[in-house]
Amino acid sequence: MGRLKSAPAGAGARRPLLLWPTALVAALAWGCGGGFTVTPTSPSSPVPSALPITITFRGTLADGGSFEGRMTYGTRDQDERAGFGRFNGGNWDVTVKGGSLTHDFHFTEADGGRALIETYNTPFPAIGVIVLWPTEDPAQQGLTPHVTHPDAYNPDAQPKLRDFGTLIPGILDKSVGIFMDETGARTLVTSFSIQ
Repeated sequence: MGRLKSAPAGAGARRPLLLWPTALVAALAWGCGGGFTVTPTSPSSPVPSALPITITFRGTLADGGSFEGRMTYGTRDQDERAGFGRFNGGNWDVTVKGGSLTHDFHFTEADGGRALIETYNTPFPAIGVIVLWPTEDPAQQGLTPHVTHPDAYNPDAQPKLRDFGTLIPGILDKSVGIFMDETGARTLVTSFSIQ
């Protein structure tokens, strides 16, 4: 629980040329802190020397709460649709201090769940930092801040730190830019910074 899926058995036999880069990325990511693996399952191509990126972030909630955390995300787009990116996260740990409407919650890879970076241009240009629990839908808890990205950014490419722009106002009914605790209480993300 809390581990990313590995490639199906025999996948290495069907794609022998991808075995070495995948092993290298997995080994480098392991050395960066955490059991993080990247599987070659997407048509998108990463920058040749790209490595998983670790971000740390913090922010505030409309009900007076706050959050801070870290996530390492992969180099390969796991979403097969052009113009939509999904970069699986590993080695994540996020602590939320609830406010007047929400309770405290601790998202961590050790307890299961999932974390990812989502990128797209429609319905609006955005990069989402998504942390959800449990692993299956519907999510019972979630933190989903979204930020803008530069006009020239390609959502099928791993976002770099410079691609994370300003906070997009939250949308409660779309679960964008919100925190939802285990009781279903929701509040908007009101500030977000990333390092």
